[in-house]
Amino acid sequence: MAYFLQFWKDCLAEQKKMKDSSERTNAFQIMVEAQVKGNEQTDRKRDKKMKLENLSEWKIKRGLTDDEILAQCMVFVLAGQHTTSTTLALFAHSIAKSQDIQQKLYDEINTVLGQDSPDYDNIQKLTYLDMCLSETLRKYPVATLINREARNDCIIKGVKIPAGMNISIPVTCVHSNPQYWPDPDTFDPERSDQLAEARSLSLSLSLSLSLSLSLLAKLR
Repeated sequence: MAYFLQFWKDCLAEQKKMKDSSERTNAFQIMVEAQVKGNEQTDRKRDKKMKLENLSEWKIKRGLTDDEILAQCMVFVLAGQHTTSTTLALFAHSIAKSQDIQQKLYDEINTVLGQDSPDYDNIQKLTYLDMCLSETLRKYPVATLINREARNDCIIKGVKIPAGMNISIPVTCVHSNPQYWPDPDTFDPERSDQLAEARSLSLSLSLSLSLSLSLLAKLR
């Protein structure tokens, strides 16, 4: 724990020194902006692109303290540890059962990376790898339930939902429903159209995974 705390302290100090850090679209920079600017607005267009609109709302008039930023960073590490390792294990298990998928993924990695080491920029070009990970998250979602509270009275398909009622959406059931995903038990990364529509949902469900990977890649 002490190692990670010192690591984030060093990252925070370096982030504040960077003059062009405002272009870094990650959660860490959002929090630094919240500290420096206090109640000023961050880049809303960028926040929407990164699915971080709610994160920007953490700002209060006095801004965030160093301890508050470090606390959130520790949440990224602790919450992302199990979800990341489990997702990667299921990803490896899924592609291990298909020689064709393995070969296509292997060819893409060789073409994009060659003899270069992976970094944030060239990883963005691994589109088939992204499709495989998205399909893994469809079959094995990180969050099995989405909980929401109704703000107002409403009726959905004849069912009355009063304001204040808690609603739980079973993500695993939705992702396994053949009405939305033909042959749902098959691991098929080629569901490009369907996965493109579901990508924002998958990203929000795996927020800890996504933020941890992109943040660590950018700070290396």
